[in-house]
Order: sequence, then C-alpha cells, then structure tokens
Amino acid sequence: MAGRKAYLEQCVRCHGETLEGRDHAPALKGGKFRENWNTKTARALYRRILSTMPLDKPGSLDPADVLVIVMYTAAENGIQLPASVENSAGLDQINLSFAEQR
Repeated sequence: MAGRKAYLEQCVRCHGETLEGRDHAPALKGGKFRENWNTKTARALYRRILSTMPLDKPGSLDPADVLVIVMYTAAENGIQLPASVENSAGLDQINLSFAEQR
C-alpha cells in the first residue's frame, strides 16, 4: 500500500510504526485521534499534515505523499476512503466520522 510506504518514510520516526505516537507526536490512531478529527473532513487532515509536517521541516512533504498518508491513516482508523480520490480536492466531501466506533 502506497500510504503505508509513505507513512514509514515520512512519519514513523515521530508517530511510531503503528501510529501510536511518541514523545511530542500525537497518536494517529485510536481514541484521541478519533476525538480530535471526528466529523472533520479528510481535507482538513490533509491540510494539517501538508502545512505542519514534518515538525522539523513544515510544508516539505510532497502533496501526493500526503494524500496517500491521509488515506492510510483513515484506513487504520476504520474509514475506507474511495480509491478514486486522485487529489486533495476529492477529500472535501469526505467526513471522518468515527461515531460508529465508540
């Protein structure tokens, strides 16, 4: 999966191999993540990652990598985004709704 590969290349050193978070980096999976992102759009998560990550060089990630990282992160939290999402604009109408998982 392209998302896992990009995550391992770009995010793992801070957020951990299983998205559990480390030190100053929050978990990208589980209760706290779901609480923070519930009902927000996938595009909001995309924008957050694109503009603030990695912490030591914000805004340096390739937009295509960020897109697949968002898709991977959503999948790891039980939300399958449509495979047809080809760019960030396709994320606008997708809500990250975790209500059914509580």
